[in-house]
Amino acid sequence: MILLYIKFILVLQMIQSNPEKILSEHINFFSNPWLSIDKDNTRIYEIESDFNFLEYKFKTLGATTDENDIVKAISVNYRKLLDTVFYEKIIKKYGAPSDILKRGKLIKSEHVEGLNGTEISSYTSTMINCSFKDAPDLIIWTKDTYRIEVSIEKANNNTNIRFVKNN
Repeated sequence: MILLYIKFILVLQMIQSNPEKILSEHINFFSNPWLSIDKDNTRIYEIESDFNFLEYKFKTLGATTDENDIVKAISVNYRKLLDTVFYEKIIKKYGAPSDILKRGKLIKSEHVEGLNGTEISSYTSTMINCSFKDAPDLIIWTKDTYRIEVSIEKANNNTNIRFVKNN
């Protein structure tokens, strides 16, 4: 029991300081993953826990794995639009973004049914370069072994922050 608690604390500290370091770990790295979607050799898990990232609090972490349950992506939902303060904290830690983009013309929309009645919507659009002042929809930081994708969903007043392992 004490060993499990220590592992839990170490996992939280790693998420809080460097979430990208969890990429390539087995899903069992987490103590309580819940499988929400299992389709086409990709699994999406939810992990409920209180943790901080750049001084912001989150209750749920998403983990996308391959068919062997190796973590390919970690994501959190910031239940607000990305503001200048949070954006500047990300820049301070990870440097200037590689791309700042906003949606252009809608090309395709698709809806996928998941487990337990969940549904995921996917939209494909052209993307246009812009600045943070232009209210972007997507900001990307490309690093050697991973990338950070910040997707800003204005209609839902939500920001999704994903750390994705590069292939």
